[in-house]
Formats: sequence, C-alpha cells, structure tokens
Amino acid sequence: MADNIAITAGTGTTIKTDDVAGVHYQQVKLVDGTLEATAAIAADVGVKANALRVVPANDITDATYIGDIKFGEALPSGTALLGKVGIDQATANANEVVVKSGTVTVVTSITNAVAVTNAPLTSIDGKMVSGTDIGDVTINNASGAAAVNVQDGGNTITVDGTVAVTNAALTSIDAKLVTGTVIGDVNLGATDNAVLDTIDAVLDTINAKLVTGTVIGDVNLGATDNAVLDTIDAVLDTINAKLVTGTDIGDVTINNASGASAVNVQDGGNALTVDGTVTASNTAGDIASDSADSGNPVKVGGKAVNMDGTVPGTAVAEADRANFITDLYGRQCVETVHPNFWSVSANYSSAQTAVEVVAAPGAGLSLYITDVVCSNGAVAGNMKFGEDTASLVDKIEVMYFAINGGAALHFRTPIKLTANKNFGLTSVTCTTHSVTVNGYTAP
Repeated sequence: MADNIAITAGTGTTIKTDDVAGVHYQQVKLVDGTLEATAAIAADVGVKANALRVVPANDITDATYIGDIKFGEALPSGTALLGKVGIDQATANANEVVVKSGTVTVVTSITNAVAVTNAPLTSIDGKMVSGTDIGDVTINNASGAAAVNVQDGGNTITVDGTVAVTNAALTSIDAKLVTGTVIGDVNLGATDNAVLDTIDAVLDTINAKLVTGTVIGDVNLGATDNAVLDTIDAVLDTINAKLVTGTDIGDVTINNASGASAVNVQDGGNALTVDGTVTASNTAGDIASDSADSGNPVKVGGKAVNMDGTVPGTAVAEADRANFITDLYGRQCVETVHPNFWSVSANYSSAQTAVEVVAAPGAGLSLYITDVVCSNGAVAGNMKFGEDTASLVDKIEVMYFAINGGAALHFRTPIKLTANKNFGLTSVTCTTHSVTVNGYTAP
C-alpha cells in the first residue's frame, strides 16, 4: 500500500484523529525533520542518531555534567569519605543492620583500649585470662541459719590441700578408726568382733588386776593368777579368732534331758540349718504322699457346721488349703459328685451308625458313664451304646423303643471305658431321636 495519499477537498477523505470534547486533533507520525529525510524518530530508547533530542536553555560547556549531575569521575580514594551513611534501627529487630547494596568491610580489631572502670572486675579478668588464682575464697556460715550450699554445676569439687575438721569428737573418732584405738570400751580394729573385743578387753583388765593384786572394785583377789578367768579369756580369744575367719567353733550340744523347760535356739531371725539327721521321738506326721508309711499317726480334725441350709463358711480359691467340715456330731460331710463331671446331649433326625457322642478324654484318662437318657420319635427302633466308634465295642446292649418311647438309665457302679476311647451309639430304623449322657473323667 502506498504511504502517501492524495487529499481532494470535499470528497470526505478519512484522517486519523483524537476526539477531545468534540474537537479533533490529528494524529501525526514523527519523522526526521531534515529536508528530504524520512527516518522515523524512535518512540522509546533507541539509536542515539535517531532519538528525539532536547536542546537545553544554555550550552553545556562541561560534557561530564547534565544539569547539576556530574558523571565520569573516580570515587574518592584513601580515607576520604563519600558522604555519610545513616543506619536506622527503628525496625522490628533493633539490633539488625540491613545493607541493601555495596560492599561491607568488617573491622576485625579494635585498636583503642576499652577501659574497665571497676577495679575488681579488671583484676578478675586479668587473672581469668592468665589462669592466676583469684585470691582466697572464704565460705562463712557462722550464724548457722542455713546449710552452706556449694553449687558446682554437677562437677566434682577437688580440694587442693588439707580440709580441717573443726569438730573435735569427729576428729578423735576418725583417728581411732584408722588406727584401731579403743573408743570407750570397744576396740574397732579392722577384723575384730566389737562385742567380743569389749568382753575380751574387760577380761584382760580383770586378769591383769588379778595377777598384780590390784583391787577390782572393793575386792582384792591377791597376787596370784586366777585360772578360771584366764580360761574364760582364752576361750573368748579362740571364739573371736574363729568368728573372724569363719572357722567352726567345735560341736554344740543342747541338753534338755530334764524336760524342765523348752529348748530355745536363738538364731537372730535366720534360718536354722541342720547338717545331718534329726531324730524325733515324738509323734510324727510329715510323711510325704506316695512314700512308705512310718511313725505314729497324727490325728486331724474338721470344723463342725450346723446343717441348716446356710453357707458353711467362706469359700476358698482353687488350690488353697481348706478345712473339711463335719456335722455337729463330728460326721464328715462328703461331696458325692466327682469334680471332673460332664454332661453331653445330642439330637438326630435319622438312624445313626457308630456316631460319637462323647469325645475321648486323652492319654491315661477314661470316661466313666453314670447316666444315659434315651428318647425315640414317631418310628419304632432300637439303640445300643459302646466305646471306640472306629470299631464300636458294645457297652450297653440293644434297647428297643416303641413310637415315642424312651428310657433313663442310672448306674450305681459307673461304666468305665478303656483309656482314651470315645463313647458313641448306633441306632436302627429310628427317625427323630435324642440321647443325654452324664459321667466324669478320671484315670
């Protein structure tokens, strides 16, 4: 399309304008104003030669300035400052300095000394750095108002020197414990027995006085040795030595042949162990179950209760010891029901062949049958019972039942089955029928 168009007046040629309040302003495309030039003027940053230029009011004599702004000069060198920088800490974190651009140089040393005006702190600081002692530390609790508390943060306190014990009694006891010196009348040597040492010391004193004839209390026993006290002293020395080493102290005999009083063996609450055989001439009753019987029998008794229908005492837990009970005449009350009893019922709608009613009890155990109840339905038939349904062995022979017939069998002597065999039945021509079997399990 041609760039230039001919405008013929009065023909209504369309020209692009901007309508501003009814007045049309023609839109003009800028080009180079030089005669015969057609280069377009750049609308944004572009080639300098083609850019729209502005002529200032005065000529620029220094090319480094645009108005009051100067470009092209080097930054100050050395210690010269480039203006002043203010740091505003009115932020949420008053200790935070934010540098948005540029390089930050951190001075790593302070050449000027920081004066510490507090003399004790200055001294302590110097000693802490060099490791020098910080004088003498005194803990004074003379008032006794509270205990002295040395807090070491859980560390061990090492005392480099001597800790003086100001309590005279403790000092004396400590020295005597170390050397084994007598404290009062007791010799606390490393291996001695305190009680026997006390007795021994007293006897040594008595013996010495007996030998020299010194008065013991108000009695002067002469200058000769006292054989009885010397013997006692020697025996105690022997006993003491054996107690220290754990040696046996001979044989001990307890003689109560006169029977005047009971023999009392005091063992300080410890168990009394007898290394050997204890012979008892009195009535015995401690023979274990399944052991050969010996000795005289021991009579036992029960607890009498009134047979008035009330509970005879408090029930005990299984495996606890319990009293047996009797009536008021001493006759023992016995339960006739076996503790391992059971009862099994079964219903059938047709005739059965060797069907199991009661399962086998396990190795070494047998089923004991005490009761059998049978009931027949609308068709006459017969039933028989036996053990081992794998090859049924008859225990209760064939019983014939009429329509709606039945039987209840109670055995005064239970029927014992072979060990670990089940119990079952075979029925013939029966339709609906049922059985109930009671019994117990035992070896």
